[in-house]
Amino acid sequence: MKEHLEEVGNGAKRNVEEAGRADLSPYAFLAGGLHDVAKYTSFFQAHLRSGKRVDCSDHAKLSSLLGFHASEHFRKDPSNLPFSPPAKGDLYSALVAPVIYSHHGRLRGLRWYHDVLDKIKEELDNPSSCINRQYNDLQGKWNTIKSEVPWAPDLPPLGEMVSNVERVVRGLMLRDFGWVEYLDGLLLFSSLIDADKHSAAQADVMNSPLRPIPCRGITSP
Repeated sequence: MKEHLEEVGNGAKRNVEEAGRADLSPYAFLAGGLHDVAKYTSFFQAHLRSGKRVDCSDHAKLSSLLGFHASEHFRKDPSNLPFSPPAKGDLYSALVAPVIYSHHGRLRGLRWYHDVLDKIKEELDNPSSCINRQYNDLQGKWNTIKSEVPWAPDLPPLGEMVSNVERVVRGLMLRDFGWVEYLDGLLLFSSLIDADKHSAAQADVMNSPLRPIPCRGITSP
């Protein structure tokens, strides 16, 4: 897990830099470097050992909350981050959350993620809900996780983390954004997906520069 998170984080960072967007590299690294962090739960590990579906083995929801928290944390305290801290603001910290949450499917937007947060908030009052059980499980392992994943910040209370994400996302929904922000979100997502697939496949092309594919059989008018 440690190797996979580091590889995907560095791969996503490299992808945005090769696309000429080094300003997005901290967000790409944190999205890639934390996209699977909730796989450390006992529930997901039981799923791996059995090869069968296990209750509460989903990892994307809690990982997305931790990705946002890390982005905001390192904007204020860049220690343990191996490069310049994020500086672009709340929007890009917020984009990390749906990028992580969507990484096994298609990318959804902040309004959709706000609906996800509403469902998480409903779970918080139920001690036996999956989000509470997963968080409690991770909490007991967090010092070990931080020793393997040094870019993982201190773990805040779950309710506080959810409230912070929800507050920022709700505020962003009141603002108008254009194509630049939309395309930035797509770039973060595609950079994570590309790095994740190459890491999972253990492909040598992980370290190859991105190159356009020549089109054949097309002539100019």
